[in-house]
Amino acid sequence: NNLRRYPRYADNRKVRVKGGTDGSAWDQEGTLDDISGSGASLQINVQVHNNAFVDMHVQGVGHVRGNVVRAYDGGAAVSFDMADSKKEQLANSLAAFNKTIRRGGY
Repeated sequence: NNLRRYPRYADNRKVRVKGGTDGSAWDQEGTLDDISGSGASLQINVQVHNNAFVDMHVQGVGHVRGNVVRAYDGGAAVSFDMADSKKEQLANSLAAFNKTIRRGGY
């Protein structure tokens, strides 16, 4: 039973993630595992902690801020910090992009 508000799409786009506090700033390139209108799961080679704030630039999406909701070995799940209207716009864009890919148009 999937109770997610937005569909989640498998994706392997590049992502640049910046984070850190107390002088321990880091900047790391990674790869998406999946993305939705409300968040993303990504692979990065830096240890992050739950509730950490991050700034990301997702290829084809742009700049997104969020917080880590689940950290795991080799990656993290991030919840986007944006207005619901922006989440809806992103979800619609992702759905259209996914539909185009399924038809072989990309």
